[in-house]
Amino acid sequence: MDIRDVSLNYLTHRSRTSGEMRKRLSEKGFSEDEISTEMQFLNELHYIDDFEYVRQYAEFCFSKGKGIRRIRNELIQKGVDYVALEELKEIQSEVDFASEQERALLQAEKLIADKKEIDDKLLAKVGRKLAALGYDSETTYQVLGVLMRKKRQDNMD
Repeated sequence: MDIRDVSLNYLTHRSRTSGEMRKRLSEKGFSEDEISTEMQFLNELHYIDDFEYVRQYAEFCFSKGKGIRRIRNELIQKGVDYVALEELKEIQSEVDFASEQERALLQAEKLIADKKEIDDKLLAKVGRKLAALGYDSETTYQVLGVLMRKKRQDNMD
């Protein structure tokens, strides 16, 4: 079994992080020296590029409504190093996506779209959903505040 065949085959299905590739090669029984040499080869050809991976992954997740905390945690689980993770902050400001609060509000509005009345139970559900999507507590409370003002407005009408 050739390390080059294993690494290239692993990349045929989707892009991988350096952490994922190192783990895969280690599981296949290759030595640390062999893995380091192969990683250098893959990096030189840009087959493995954690910075580009972070950029693509973040753009995809932002479009799906995920919060920055969840994206960061998922990238850590995928073995992205902390230097590449610092790109996440720049990507968030560069990419033409709504702000964190606007994305959270959009997700909240999806949850309440077909509901006739906004009650405390629904607000709690929205809060839990936003937390699960990776929005920080400040953003979640801001969105819940907007929804509560909307609730008061509906009650006055």
